[in-house]
Amino acid sequence: MRKTSPSTVTRNAQMWFTALYENHTVAPPEPFMGPIEAGKIYTYIYDPKHAKDLPFYDTFPMFLSMGHLQNGNIFGINLSYIPPRIRMRVLDKFVRVFHTRFIKPNVQMLERGKPESMKEIPFFYDVAKGMLAGSGFEFAIRSYLHSHVRSAPRVITYEDYWRLLAFASDDIQKLNIRAIYALYKGQPIGTRDKKVNLDPRVRQHQRQLREREQQRKKK
Repeated sequence: MRKTSPSTVTRNAQMWFTALYENHTVAPPEPFMGPIEAGKIYTYIYDPKHAKDLPFYDTFPMFLSMGHLQNGNIFGINLSYIPPRIRMRVLDKFVRVFHTRFIKPNVQMLERGKPESMKEIPFFYDVAKGMLAGSGFEFAIRSYLHSHVRSAPRVITYEDYWRLLAFASDDIQKLNIRAIYALYKGQPIGTRDKKVNLDPRVRQHQRQLREREQQRKKK
């Protein structure tokens, strides 16, 4: 039996992503019902408002949503910024935690042609922080302005998550992906330094969550 080389797997995954999500030559298995909700992976063309001031940015993020910030911005984890091996750990943990109550029933609804009956997965920042502790996922947290999303979002369905492990994005601007992976690995995990690349709005959201947690403890 002939073995499939890593380069072949990578090339096939890139062709799949390009056909479904960049060129739109094939319809994705799961339709976008709108609005963007927590616990799904989306991709879309994005044009950052302050692109000139950013050290790097992604024009086609693979985005694991954590919902929205209070100001309405989309909020979540850009998986493109996470090295594939760590990305595998993040997605594996996500699937194991939510499979029985959410992912499996949602896949069944999709197979029955009832995507409108799928449940939103409660994957919010405070949940992610507990689930993914030690992975350094904070490096990849980003918020996105709806007004700068330049294409209709497309959903990467659960059964295609494994494909996201096989290739690195070629839509990153200003830095190559190896340099970004080096930054990821060089960031102290679980420290204040981990947050240097976060949007100020994200920091505000995290601070609000901490304050709410402190208030609950006082009660």
